[in-house]
Amino acid sequence: MNILVAKKRSNIIRNNKIENKDICFKCNGKLDEFFVCKTCGNNSYISAKQRITHISDENTFKELSFNKIDISKKCNYEDRINKAKENTDLNEAIIIGTCSIGGIKVVLGVMESKFMMGTLSVSVGETITSAFEYASVNKLPVILFCASGGARIQEGVFSLVQMAKVNAAIKRHSDKGLLYISCLTNPTMGGVTASFGLLGDINIAEKNSQIGFAGKSIIENLYNEILDSNFQTEQYNENNGMIDIIADRKDIRNILLDLLKMINNNNKVVRIDNKDENKSKTNDDLLETLKNARDIDRFKGKDYLISIFDKYIELKGDRINSNDTSILSGIGNIENKSFIFNIQNKGRTLKENRETNYGLTRPEGYRKALRISKIAEKFNIPIINIIDSAGADPSIYSEKNGQAIAIADCLYTFSDLKTIIISIVVGEGSSGGALALSVCDSIGMLQKSIYTVISPESYLKIMHKEEQVSNELLKSMRFTANDLFEDKIIDEVISESDNLNYNANNIKNFILNKYEILRKQDIQELINNRYERIRNWDIVAKGE
Repeated sequence: MNILVAKKRSNIIRNNKIENKDICFKCNGKLDEFFVCKTCGNNSYISAKQRITHISDENTFKELSFNKIDISKKCNYEDRINKAKENTDLNEAIIIGTCSIGGIKVVLGVMESKFMMGTLSVSVGETITSAFEYASVNKLPVILFCASGGARIQEGVFSLVQMAKVNAAIKRHSDKGLLYISCLTNPTMGGVTASFGLLGDINIAEKNSQIGFAGKSIIENLYNEILDSNFQTEQYNENNGMIDIIADRKDIRNILLDLLKMINNNNKVVRIDNKDENKSKTNDDLLETLKNARDIDRFKGKDYLISIFDKYIELKGDRINSNDTSILSGIGNIENKSFIFNIQNKGRTLKENRETNYGLTRPEGYRKALRISKIAEKFNIPIINIIDSAGADPSIYSEKNGQAIAIADCLYTFSDLKTIIISIVVGEGSSGGALALSVCDSIGMLQKSIYTVISPESYLKIMHKEEQVSNELLKSMRFTANDLFEDKIIDEVISESDNLNYNANNIKNFILNKYEILRKQDIQELINNRYERIRNWDIVAKGE
């Protein structure tokens, strides 16, 4: 059946007052077509049916009919169910069906918060589980809009076990290489957050949404303290690594469409030849090379992100602790081809450097890069790693939070990740902090960038007992792009200048050229060649 939205907006009851749906309940301002206040920007209630109308292509939504398991009579709350059905004109707290978004067919589910607070019942759990099973059989992506107070306590443990049942179906859907996007809206709490709410390949949070496990008032009463107003907001969850994207309600459809196109994009790119007679120019002044690589005005990771990609969406968070802004991760398009990116980023100003921790990546940065890279593997999307860091963050905080194992996991996982990986050093590449993103199928360096085992200052102090850095002493480090090309550590020296577009075009050409070569290999050949590459990184040192 097609789901249509009634044109007339009804009144709602809030705090025992009858309020008009055309008016914002916070400031009495007028609402726009998305039920967002034109004056204060507050999101007002939107029904599941209205949400479907905003997200799906016109007249494409067809509700899927699954077995509805109603145990309300058994659990003695039949009257409340009947009242919820009457108030919402729905049979349960979720509507799920197929539709198209920009012509791409998906399974779309939307929870209805007005139906017993959108709680997870046996019937809701069975519907979501069946939808993922249907999507697995028909090889369709799933998009769920979550809005729930948690498990339906009237159904006791029957409700509780739905969390495990739904998650098992999501795992099977994921194992088939299929996409799941979770859109968390106000509120998403309890058993929904702790099961399918945060399990998306990509998690999108609508602005002005409360997202959490235990309710704020419960925590305040239990611990006898007043929590910050930012607690459990969408921004709080992004800062703690749980959310990829925060979006205005009006923008969610376009973001979904971009993600669907990028992740399902199998268009071929046109190979661009990268011929530049200056590419192999040497630079004998090592002090100047070191200065250039560290120059505060040197182009940063974000500059290259903006210049190389035609369109991109940043994805945030490690799903454990927080979001590290020293690495920008996400998905973008170059010449109609989708790539996953992990880009180390520094700042220019003091404020920017504090925000990016001076480009010193913390454990959550490496965990984020690894999480996003596993999305690339799942959907067979090539990865671009751009390296520019003085090293991994050496703080007590990072030590306590597993810096060493975070880097080790990157080296371990990237060694046989089943997709193409291309890395580029664009500034400073130092120590294990750079190596974590260097395990790849092909690596290039901008000609004025450097790659070292340790900072030159520390190296000279340890090895030569010297405080003063000089050209003569730096030669033994062999850290320039030309040195490393000769030593067969990297594949190409990429010409650069003081012009951002020039550099970006050369990096783009390097990426596309290498991609065109690597995509001709099957996965097992790619992994075997990567292993041999790693195995022979020290071939020159061995004298072979």
